[in-house]
Amino acid sequence: MPVLTPPDWVEPRPYQQRAVRAWFEADGRGIFRMATGTGKTVTALQAASQVATNAEHGFLLVVAVPYQHLVDQWADDIRDFGGEPVYAYSSRQQWQPRLERELLELNQGARDTSIVVTTHQTLATEATQQTLERASVPMMLIGDEVHHLGAPHRQKGLLSHAQFRLGLSATPERWYDEAGTEALTECFGDAVFDYGLQEAIEVDALCEYYYIPHIVELQDGEMEEY
Repeated sequence: MPVLTPPDWVEPRPYQQRAVRAWFEADGRGIFRMATGTGKTVTALQAASQVATNAEHGFLLVVAVPYQHLVDQWADDIRDFGGEPVYAYSSRQQWQPRLERELLELNQGARDTSIVVTTHQTLATEATQQTLERASVPMMLIGDEVHHLGAPHRQKGLLSHAQFRLGLSATPERWYDEAGTEALTECFGDAVFDYGLQEAIEVDALCEYYYIPHIVELQDGEMEEY
């Protein structure tokens, strides 16, 4: 089975198909503004699967997430699609040798696909940037919870040289940070697909999860600072 092939149990929902189609119509750039629980990860991997299938001389997929536990979650989903990703976070000695080897194999045509799952923080480092720049094959960047990548200290993780760029977020705009939002738009483009919570509820498209609010009262000094 080719790398990044949807498993048999994945049957794309109509709205996911529309999202992927809209992204390709925007030349492989854009943001999916999709409510939590509507399957942003699987939808993004369906898009990446089509890019990998059409790649003639190798393909590099870079998935960037804000937190380490999301690296593990994405890796599990990628394995369902037949991939075995490089975990690029924490100590570089633990992952950089493997990544460099896979990039060399990609460039030489000895490997069809390489997949890296990293954190926003690691992706923004100069060492990671220099390593990824060695790839001479088409690259796709998936920015999960993409609004985090608009922070000033993480904007170096916006891989503007990646031919394909897909951002994921229920709330892609950064509050009180027009410059950060503009940086995201310049890299990923505009939202090419919107799928809100109300629409998802109406068509029973949400995965099951519990939403439990915790009310926290601020003290006077905290309220003034806020």
